[in-house]
Amino acid sequence: MKITFSVLILFLATILQITLVPHLSIFGVYPDFVFVLIIFFSILKPIHQSLIFALVGGLFLDFFTLYPLGAITLSFILISYLFSFVVQNILKSHNLATFIILGFIGTIIYETLVSSFIKLADFIYSFSKILEFRYNFIYFILPEAVYNTILIFLIFLFFQCFKQRLLAYK
Repeated sequence: MKITFSVLILFLATILQITLVPHLSIFGVYPDFVFVLIIFFSILKPIHQSLIFALVGGLFLDFFTLYPLGAITLSFILISYLFSFVVQNILKSHNLATFIILGFIGTIIYETLVSSFIKLADFIYSFSKILEFRYNFIYFILPEAVYNTILIFLIFLFFQCFKQRLLAYK
């Protein structure tokens, strides 16, 4: 996949994230399309490509959020590196279970990292309870992990169906 096409996909996912996703809230929890793409890319591509993808995706989201600049980017880069390393050196498989498990665990790590970076930067957020880790974990991180896992499952099935049809035409 060419870099420009990857950047375009990330940009479109970012636009969806800031325009469509606020309307997809379930109990105040939103899916994260850009994060899901980072997970997919980290599992499917070499580590250097996934890190570039994480950097670009993180910067796109950082520019559109109220978080300290770099909080999302750094979180994406750390998760991308970790998951690329795990998949390429330990798991070496790309099945549905890999995507679902890493998506769920990745969401928990990602949200925990972003929350930690916000606290570290002494960022004052208008909802003080969001910065309380236990509250944040129970009411936002775990539900978002479930939401992103369902999204990963649906995207995986979509790509499997698309892959089958593409192979049928050859």
